[in-house]
Amino acid sequence: MKKSILLSLFLLCSTYAFAQNATGFRLSIDVAAFRYEEEKSFVEIYYGFPRSAVTLKSGKVKPSGSVLLHAVITTANKGDEVATKTWRVPVIVSDTSAVTDQILIGKVNFILDPGKYKLTATAQDEGSPLCVTLS
Repeated sequence: MKKSILLSLFLLCSTYAFAQNATGFRLSIDVAAFRYEEEKSFVEIYYGFPRSAVTLKSGKVKPSGSVLLHAVITTANKGDEVATKTWRVPVIVSDTSAVTDQILIGKVNFILDPGKYKLTATAQDEGSPLCVTLS
């Protein structure tokens, strides 16, 4: 039992994905899992996208935009949904000439039972109708 849990965590820890849509919006995902309690795992999903790929609109004070991210974790064998999370990442710049390809990085956490899981992540630049999905 412990060997299968450790193997599952190792497979989950070594996951990295990258996707790009037609407009050039790129999303990178990395996953790490740690033993949390006797029967739980602490899972971190790290994400990143270039600031320059976000559509900026003139705001009252500064140009701004945002990216909407959605993560779904399902069991690998049956596809049952175990966890889901949706969050918005605001992007505000002092002026548009300062926008570079700097990667904006963040992370979200989940506490799961040890096992084999599948992650599907979707990111959408809220100023564009297109999105990127990684599975």
